Amino acid sequence: MRMGIVKFVARAAALLVLLSDCTAYAGKNHGGGGTSGGGGTGGTGGTGGTGTTSIGPACKILDTSEPWNQPAPNTRHPDSDALVQALWNTGSDRAGNINILPSYSVYVMGKADPQYYVSTTYGNLNNTVVNYQALWLPHNYDRQVVVKTASDSYYYEYFNTTVDSTNNRVAAARGEYLNVDQKGTTLNGGNSPSRGIGIPYIHMLILDCEIRSGVINHALSMRIARPRCNEAWWPATKVENHPQCITGGNPEGARFVVKLTQQQVDTWAAGLRAKGGSVLESFGRSVAAALQTYGFFLTDNGGATAGIDMQAFETLSTDTALRSVYLLHPTDIRDMLDGLLGPGAIQAVDEAGPRLYR
Repeated sequence: MRMGIVKFVARAAALLVLLSDCTAYAGKNHGGGGTSGGGGTGGTGGTGGTGTTSIGPACKILDTSEPWNQPAPNTRHPDSDALVQALWNTGSDRAGNINILPSYSVYVMGKADPQYYVSTTYGNLNNTVVNYQALWLPHNYDRQVVVKTASDSYYYEYFNTTVDSTNNRVAAARGEYLNVDQKGTTLNGGNSPSRGIGIPYIHMLILDCEIRSGVINHALSMRIARPRCNEAWWPATKVENHPQCITGGNPEGARFVVKLTQQQVDTWAAGLRAKGGSVLESFGRSVAAALQTYGFFLTDNGGATAGIDMQAFETLSTDTALRSVYLLHPTDIRDMLDGLLGPGAIQAVDEAGPRLYR
């Protein structure tokens, strides 16, 4: 599968942190956390360490009450066949082209980081000062950056980001400082300036800590081409109406689950091992398990190509084995869902929630 011209560039790892406490949003100045340090697998962060961009030593589920953190209901949508066919035939640049998309650059903030001036067109960060690092660069075509603070709840997210390290400036089409852990109220108004579904980037994203642990305990985020016009389904908090929307597309917010036998997974996983060894096989099995247990939500318009969102490889910890595999086998990771997904394996879920129209 091809998703167009993609540059795969290995970059130096940024100075990153495990932090002690959070400075809340206050006027025009945004504070960070503690002292920069690195986190190992299952360990704790050190002082002054370098080379990790993971969100702490272990993954924390922000709010188990949100639907993406709960197993998919075993309720088949009455229009499942039509929804799956629309996903398969119109959701990408060609039928069935569903990739793994290393979409979001994820970093961790500390008070010791330099201060950068932020200018944005949309969001609540215009004309503010934040802690930022010169190497906290975007790595995908939408130039999306997520920065975690000392708190598990507070994040910065940037869209169409440009970093000027000479003048200590960050420019973005949209920049938001937000509480992503609102104990069930994320869906009450959501984060409407955010991506198509109106829910912050960090939710449903495959993170470094999950790659290292081999366990993904949430639904996955899938962006598609040509979503449905004028309609979105819970848990979406807004109707995007992207210029590429079509009448017969799938609504953003729709949930799907993958139905596979163990033999089907084993056969597919053996193919991954032949391409990228046990590291790629292990990652593939964790993704397959999440797709079977939690499924995936349609979260955004993806341009030409459909795909599952994950943290950008360039921002994974330098000792995360999958990062090294990616440098040698980028297309094998991008295309790894080939042979696993098909119309017969995907089922639309009937979620009990409101539909939005515009």
